Amino acid sequence: MACFGNTIAFVCETIRLPRSENVRMSHMTSRLPINAGRANIRTEWFYPCVKMTSATDTANSRQKLIQATVELMSARGFEPMGIQSILDAAGVSKSNFYYHFKSKEELCLAALDAMAEQFFTECVDPILSNNSLKPRKRLEKFLKTMSEMMESACCEKGCPFVNLASETADYVPAFREKISLFFDRYQQKLAQCYKEGVEAGEFRSDLSPNVAAQMVLACMNGTMVLTKVHKKSQVMKDNIRAVIALLSPNQS
Repeated sequence: MACFGNTIAFVCETIRLPRSENVRMSHMTSRLPINAGRANIRTEWFYPCVKMTSATDTANSRQKLIQATVELMSARGFEPMGIQSILDAAGVSKSNFYYHFKSKEELCLAALDAMAEQFFTECVDPILSNNSLKPRKRLEKFLKTMSEMMESACCEKGCPFVNLASETADYVPAFREKISLFFDRYQQKLAQCYKEGVEAGEFRSDLSPNVAAQMVLACMNGTMVLTKVHKKSQVMKDNIRAVIALLSPNQS
Protein backbone atom coordinates (compact mmCIF):
# COMPACT_ATOMS: atom_id res chain seq x y z
CA MET A 1 0.00 0.00 0.00
CA ALA A 2 2.42 3.97 -7.10
CA CYS A 3 3.85 7.25 -8.08
CA PHE A 4 7.20 6.86 -9.78
CA GLY A 5 7.02 9.78 -12.21
CA ASN A 6 9.53 12.26 -10.89
CA THR A 7 12.79 11.63 -9.09
CA ILE A 8 12.84 13.59 -5.83
CA ALA A 9 15.54 16.25 -5.74
CA PHE A 10 17.23 15.39 -2.49
CA VAL A 11 20.90 16.03 -3.19
CA CYS A 12 22.80 15.21 -0.05
CA GLU A 13 25.67 12.75 -0.34
CA THR A 14 25.17 9.10 0.45
CA ILE A 15 25.56 8.37 4.15
CA ARG A 16 28.39 5.93 4.77
CA LEU A 17 26.94 3.22 6.96
CA PRO A 18 28.15 -0.18 8.21
CA ARG A 19 27.89 -2.33 5.13
CA SER A 20 25.89 -5.51 4.89
CA GLU A 21 26.61 -6.33 1.28
CA ASN A 22 26.87 -10.04 1.93
CA VAL A 23 23.35 -10.17 3.28
CA ARG A 24 20.87 -11.10 0.59
CA MET A 25 17.15 -11.12 1.03
CA SER A 26 16.28 -14.76 0.46
CA HIS A 27 12.57 -13.96 0.46
CA MET A 28 12.89 -11.66 -2.54
CA THR A 29 11.77 -14.21 -5.11
CA SER A 30 9.62 -12.00 -7.28
CA ARG A 31 9.93 -8.87 -9.38
CA LEU A 32 7.00 -6.78 -10.44
CA PRO A 33 5.62 -5.58 -13.78
CA ILE A 34 5.36 -2.15 -15.28
CA ASN A 35 1.78 -0.89 -15.18
CA ALA A 36 1.06 2.17 -17.29
CA GLY A 37 4.41 3.74 -16.45
CA ARG A 38 4.09 2.89 -12.76
CA ALA A 39 6.20 0.30 -11.01
CA ASN A 40 4.05 -1.89 -8.81
CA ILE A 41 5.46 -2.94 -5.46
CA ARG A 42 4.67 -5.81 -3.14
CA THR A 43 3.09 -4.32 -0.05
CA GLU A 44 1.54 -7.41 1.50
CA TRP A 45 4.31 -7.42 4.13
CA PHE A 46 2.57 -4.51 5.80
CA TYR A 47 -0.88 -4.26 4.20
CA PRO A 48 -2.39 -7.53 3.00
CA CYS A 49 -5.09 -5.93 0.86
CA VAL A 50 -2.44 -5.25 -1.81
CA LYS A 51 -1.53 -8.44 -3.68
CA MET A 52 0.83 -7.84 -6.54
CA THR A 53 1.72 -10.17 -9.38
CA SER A 54 5.21 -11.35 -10.22
CA ALA A 55 7.39 -9.12 -12.35
CA THR A 56 8.91 -10.04 -15.65
CA ASP A 57 12.48 -9.52 -16.78
CA THR A 58 11.34 -6.44 -18.71
CA ALA A 59 11.18 -4.32 -15.55
CA ASN A 60 13.81 -1.63 -15.83
CA SER A 61 16.63 -1.02 -13.42
CA ARG A 62 14.97 1.97 -11.74
CA GLN A 63 11.92 -0.09 -10.87
CA LYS A 64 14.09 -2.96 -9.65
CA LEU A 65 16.01 -0.60 -7.38
CA ILE A 66 12.81 0.80 -5.87
CA GLN A 67 11.35 -2.69 -5.40
CA ALA A 68 14.52 -3.92 -3.68
CA THR A 69 14.62 -0.84 -1.46
CA VAL A 70 11.01 -1.35 -0.37
CA GLU A 71 11.81 -4.95 0.55
CA LEU A 72 15.02 -4.17 2.41
CA MET A 73 13.74 -1.03 4.11
CA SER A 74 10.62 -2.82 5.35
CA ALA A 75 12.61 -5.76 6.68
CA ARG A 76 15.73 -4.02 8.04
CA GLY A 77 15.15 -0.28 8.21
CA PHE A 78 17.21 2.49 6.66
CA GLU A 79 20.60 2.44 8.35
CA PRO A 80 21.54 -1.24 7.97
CA MET A 81 20.65 -1.10 4.28
CA GLY A 82 23.88 -0.45 2.40
CA ILE A 83 23.92 0.48 -1.28
CA GLN A 84 25.64 -2.78 -2.15
CA SER A 85 22.88 -4.79 -0.50
CA ILE A 86 20.34 -2.91 -2.65
CA LEU A 87 22.38 -3.60 -5.78
CA ASP A 88 22.65 -7.29 -4.90
CA ALA A 89 18.93 -7.62 -4.22
CA ALA A 90 17.95 -5.71 -7.37
CA GLY A 91 20.54 -7.29 -9.64
CA VAL A 92 21.54 -3.84 -10.84
CA SER A 93 25.01 -2.36 -11.34
CA LYS A 94 26.36 0.61 -9.39
CA SER A 95 26.52 2.68 -12.57
CA ASN A 96 22.80 2.08 -13.13
CA PHE A 97 22.10 3.09 -9.54
CA TYR A 98 23.81 6.47 -9.94
CA TYR A 99 22.21 6.98 -13.34
CA HIS A 100 18.79 6.98 -11.66
CA PHE A 101 19.52 8.30 -8.16
CA LYS A 102 22.04 10.70 -6.65
CA SER A 103 22.08 8.93 -3.28
CA LYS A 104 20.56 6.22 -1.14
CA GLU A 105 18.34 8.86 0.48
CA GLU A 106 16.88 9.88 -2.89
CA LEU A 107 16.13 6.24 -3.72
CA CYS A 108 14.48 5.73 -0.32
CA LEU A 109 12.30 8.79 -0.82
CA ALA A 110 11.11 7.35 -4.13
CA ALA A 111 10.37 4.06 -2.35
CA LEU A 112 8.34 5.92 0.29
CA ASP A 113 6.31 7.59 -2.45
CA ALA A 114 5.66 4.18 -4.01
CA MET A 115 4.55 2.59 -0.74
CA ALA A 116 2.31 5.51 0.21
CA GLU A 117 0.56 5.81 -3.15
CA GLN A 118 -0.09 2.09 -3.35
CA PHE A 119 -1.39 1.98 0.22
CA PHE A 120 -3.97 4.71 -0.42
CA THR A 121 -4.94 3.44 -3.86
CA GLU A 122 -5.26 -0.23 -2.96
CA CYS A 123 -6.16 -0.21 0.75
CA VAL A 124 -7.48 3.05 2.14
CA ASP A 125 -9.71 4.43 -0.61
CA PRO A 126 -11.48 1.17 -1.52
CA ILE A 127 -12.56 0.75 2.11
CA LEU A 128 -12.84 4.14 3.82
CA SER A 129 -14.31 5.85 0.74
CA ASN A 130 -16.70 3.01 -0.10
CA ASN A 131 -20.07 4.75 0.11
CA SER A 132 -21.94 1.47 -0.30
CA LEU A 133 -21.01 0.78 3.34
CA LYS A 134 -22.07 2.83 6.33
CA PRO A 135 -19.21 4.82 7.92
CA ARG A 136 -18.97 2.61 11.01
CA LYS A 137 -18.78 -0.53 8.86
CA ARG A 138 -16.07 1.10 6.76
CA LEU A 139 -13.93 1.88 9.78
CA GLU A 140 -14.50 -1.56 11.29
CA LYS A 141 -13.56 -3.25 8.02
CA PHE A 142 -10.45 -1.12 7.62
CA LEU A 143 -9.22 -1.80 11.15
CA LYS A 144 -9.99 -5.50 10.74
CA THR A 145 -7.81 -5.48 7.62
CA MET A 146 -4.95 -4.05 9.69
CA SER A 147 -5.47 -6.79 12.27
CA GLU A 148 -5.43 -9.48 9.61
CA MET A 149 -2.20 -8.01 8.26
CA MET A 150 -0.49 -8.35 11.62
CA GLU A 151 -1.79 -11.88 12.10
CA SER A 152 -0.73 -13.00 8.63
CA ALA A 153 2.76 -11.62 9.28
CA CYS A 154 2.98 -13.55 12.57
CA CYS A 155 3.00 -10.22 14.45
CA GLU A 156 6.45 -9.39 13.08
CA LYS A 157 6.19 -6.40 10.78
CA GLY A 158 3.83 -3.46 11.06
CA CYS A 159 3.81 -0.06 9.41
CA PRO A 160 7.17 0.80 7.77
CA PHE A 161 6.36 4.51 8.05
CA VAL A 162 6.24 4.22 11.84
CA ASN A 163 9.49 2.28 11.85
CA LEU A 164 11.22 4.81 9.60
CA ALA A 165 9.88 7.76 11.57
CA SER A 166 11.44 6.38 14.73
CA GLU A 167 14.72 5.69 12.97
CA THR A 168 15.25 8.73 10.75
CA ALA A 169 12.97 11.65 11.69
CA ASP A 170 15.59 13.42 13.80
CA TYR A 171 18.46 13.37 11.32
CA VAL A 172 16.98 13.07 7.80
CA PRO A 173 14.59 16.05 7.42
CA ALA A 174 13.39 14.94 3.99
CA PHE A 175 12.24 11.63 5.46
CA ARG A 176 10.41 13.36 8.30
CA GLU A 177 8.61 15.65 5.87
CA LYS A 178 7.63 12.76 3.60
CA ILE A 179 6.37 10.64 6.50
CA SER A 180 4.50 13.61 7.97
CA LEU A 181 2.68 14.12 4.68
CA PHE A 182 1.77 10.42 4.64
CA PHE A 183 0.24 10.55 8.12
CA ASP A 184 -1.56 13.84 7.38
CA ARG A 185 -3.17 12.25 4.34
CA TYR A 186 -4.00 9.11 6.33
CA GLN A 187 -5.60 11.19 9.09
CA GLN A 188 -7.69 13.13 6.60
CA LYS A 189 -9.14 9.90 5.20
CA LEU A 190 -10.05 8.68 8.68
CA ALA A 191 -11.48 12.10 9.60
CA GLN A 192 -13.77 12.15 6.57
CA CYS A 193 -15.13 8.71 7.43
CA TYR A 194 -15.66 9.79 11.04
CA LYS A 195 -17.41 13.01 9.98
CA GLU A 196 -19.84 11.03 7.86
CA GLY A 197 -20.40 8.66 10.77
CA VAL A 198 -21.24 11.55 13.09
CA GLU A 199 -23.76 12.85 10.58
CA ALA A 200 -25.30 9.37 10.40
CA GLY A 201 -25.47 9.11 14.19
CA GLU A 202 -22.96 6.24 14.27
CA PHE A 203 -20.13 8.08 16.05
CA ARG A 204 -20.11 10.46 18.98
CA SER A 205 -20.48 14.13 18.10
CA ASP A 206 -18.47 15.64 20.97
CA LEU A 207 -15.15 14.90 19.25
CA SER A 208 -13.99 16.78 16.19
CA PRO A 209 -13.34 14.48 13.22
CA ASN A 210 -9.67 15.51 13.13
CA VAL A 211 -9.11 14.73 16.81
CA ALA A 212 -10.96 11.42 16.53
CA ALA A 213 -8.94 10.46 13.45
CA GLN A 214 -5.68 11.45 15.14
CA MET A 215 -6.59 9.27 18.12
CA VAL A 216 -7.43 6.28 15.90
CA LEU A 217 -4.18 6.68 13.97
CA ALA A 218 -2.04 6.98 17.10
CA CYS A 219 -3.83 4.13 18.84
CA MET A 220 -3.51 1.70 15.94
CA ASN A 221 0.15 2.50 15.29
CA GLY A 222 0.91 2.01 18.97
CA THR A 223 -1.14 -1.19 18.91
CA MET A 224 0.99 -2.51 16.06
CA VAL A 225 4.08 -1.96 18.20
CA LEU A 226 2.54 -3.76 21.19
CA THR A 227 1.38 -6.62 18.97
CA LYS A 228 4.92 -7.03 17.64
CA VAL A 229 6.42 -6.94 21.13
CA HIS A 230 3.97 -9.38 22.71
CA LYS A 231 3.61 -11.53 19.57
CA LYS A 232 -0.12 -11.74 20.24
CA SER A 233 -2.64 -10.80 17.56
CA GLN A 234 -5.30 -10.60 20.26
CA VAL A 235 -3.76 -7.29 21.40
CA MET A 236 -4.80 -5.68 18.16
CA LYS A 237 -8.25 -7.27 18.14
CA ASP A 238 -8.91 -6.07 21.70
CA ASN A 239 -7.76 -2.53 20.95
CA ILE A 240 -9.85 -2.30 17.79
CA ARG A 241 -12.95 -3.19 19.79
CA ALA A 242 -11.98 -0.59 22.39
CA VAL A 243 -11.47 2.12 19.75
CA ILE A 244 -14.85 1.46 18.15
CA ALA A 245 -16.52 1.51 21.58
CA LEU A 246 -14.85 4.80 22.49
CA LEU A 247 -16.02 6.40 19.25
CA SER A 248 -19.59 5.15 19.54
CA PRO A 249 -22.27 7.56 20.79
CA ASN A 250 -23.27 7.30 24.42
CA GLN A 251 -26.38 5.17 24.61
CA SER A 252 -27.37 6.19 28.19
